[in-house]
Amino acid sequence: MITKEEGIILSVDDYKEYDALLKVVLKESGLFTFILKGAKKLSGKNNKLTMPFLKAEFIYEKKEYKTIASLQKGSLIENYYRKDDLLKLSGLEVIADITLKIGDDYNLYEEVKQSFEAALEYPLPLVCALYMAKVSKLLGFNPIIDGCVICSNPKVVAISNNDGGFLCERHALNKPKSPVKSLRNFRLINKADFKDLKVLKEYDYDKNDFILEAEFFFYHADFKIKSYPFFKSLLNMF
Repeated sequence: MITKEEGIILSVDDYKEYDALLKVVLKESGLFTFILKGAKKLSGKNNKLTMPFLKAEFIYEKKEYKTIASLQKGSLIENYYRKDDLLKLSGLEVIADITLKIGDDYNLYEEVKQSFEAALEYPLPLVCALYMAKVSKLLGFNPIIDGCVICSNPKVVAISNNDGGFLCERHALNKPKSPVKSLRNFRLINKADFKDLKVLKEYDYDKNDFILEAEFFFYHADFKIKSYPFFKSLLNMF
């Protein structure tokens, strides 16, 4: 069955001599791989789709239980790729890599689309952290943030990845205490939605707040991606 579907390109890899493999998250079908014939030829009809972070409309033959197909035609809708902004590209790659890791089990198209659109306007640490918070909630390991994980005391002083959220003075023991700003922003990001980004930006959400969210996420997601350490190193340069 010939299908037309909107999607976002997450990665592009070489395939054979002139072709490419596009890993895409589709609006209806989720994670999918397209073989792009003649991608490296100047005359290739779809060679405008040889970059990641593009939203496009894809026409292909859909077969039951198949998650790979030759792309018949693709039409660019929006370009999120900013070649002159390494920090932004690196942040988008973090979002793409997380999606590729878990996309077989969940269709994260809406989360990716909202993140990529938000990245055009808001700081990448804030956008990436919100994406991680949304995905952690979807996967069921979002942190306990309404009080101490152990006793529910609302007066908290630390964030514990191992315990799964906030700890009060009594139960923090030898764990490092977190500044009030960090505790507040960690709580806010894990309660927020993309419509709240304008408000969140006013709370001076910075790279340290992002790292707290990222470290919690990767601790519980139990996987690693190569793009995160690079993005973190770039953030530390600013």
